[in-house]
Amino acid sequence: MNKKQRKAEIKRNQKLARKAQREAAPEQAADVAARVETPEVATEARKEVVAPAPKPETQPETAIKPKRKISDARACEMLEDAARFLAETVQQTRAALAKVTPERMAEALDIINEPKTGSGQVQRRPRNGTDPVVAMIRHGIAASNLLKRIIKTLFPKLHKSAA
Repeated sequence: MNKKQRKAEIKRNQKLARKAQREAAPEQAADVAARVETPEVATEARKEVVAPAPKPETQPETAIKPKRKISDARACEMLEDAARFLAETVQQTRAALAKVTPERMAEALDIINEPKTGSGQVQRRPRNGTDPVVAMIRHGIAASNLLKRIIKTLFPKLHKSAA
């Protein structure tokens, strides 16, 4: 049995299942209507509607749970930790890229700097994934950009004087 035949058989089975479900639906609706119309079921349903479950009065419904806040000092510590981590990441990336051959580095830079084609032209690349050197350069650039943003936030005066 080939793929087309299997697909046709699956569709045929789905169609039969839908048809059986449609035929069973009127019978199920009639059963539900018969059960609802009996007096015992109707009185039980009314009792449930009239007597809702009591609500616990430990907290009013309008109470708002306080949000957990971070102090300014803690936020600055977190930003400083992130800045240290990103600085180490940039240094390690730079050290790893120093071991790459100049030919491979030039090829990676060509890939990074090539213009984006938006006119429908597809750039042909091998399908074996991203070049590790290209990925490392891109991660290093992203880390350095984040580091610049954190420094700009922590030390706005320093950033203005450097620009």
